[in-house]
Amino acid sequence: MNGRSVNPTDDELESGPRDHRNGSDVIAVNEGQWKDWTSTWRKGGAATRHVTMTGTITRGKKRGASVDVELDLTDHELMQMTLSRDHLNSPPSVAQMDEPSSGCRCGVDSGPHIFLLGILCLPFIFIGSFCVCFYFGLLTWYNIFSYFYDEKSICYRITLCPLLVIFFPILIMLFTLGISFYAAFV
Repeated sequence: MNGRSVNPTDDELESGPRDHRNGSDVIAVNEGQWKDWTSTWRKGGAATRHVTMTGTITRGKKRGASVDVELDLTDHELMQMTLSRDHLNSPPSVAQMDEPSSGCRCGVDSGPHIFLLGILCLPFIFIGSFCVCFYFGLLTWYNIFSYFYDEKSICYRITLCPLLVIFFPILIMLFTLGISFYAAFV
């Protein structure tokens, strides 16, 4: 520019840069140059239509305010938007109305074969999770027992180690059965 600074007013800061030819907002780029950012993704020579869409701001300071957005869309983009809107607003088709509304249906992912497969897999899941839980419980118990027996004082050896040995079978079976039941049935 020419070496002097220009301080915009508060109204200009709120509204942002404007193109005074048609009153629409535009993007400012280095020293007052204007650039059309849509040219980078839009094919050259495609027929465009000027579309105005109305919406509501959902975030920020001006939440709930109604805005009009002006877009230049190609015929293909406009057709995609129209088809997606028609698909959302269309009534259910005859094929959809013939289906029972109770939710009972047979298919690849639901039906009696899936139920039977689940029943057949229950014992294997229960046994597998029981073995894994017992193994990890045994390792945990051994580490706790070794810690109190080797690294703590004689008081811990006399009081806690016998309790760990006495209550190990009861505790390990309760926790292992509970976790295995949860893995198989829930």
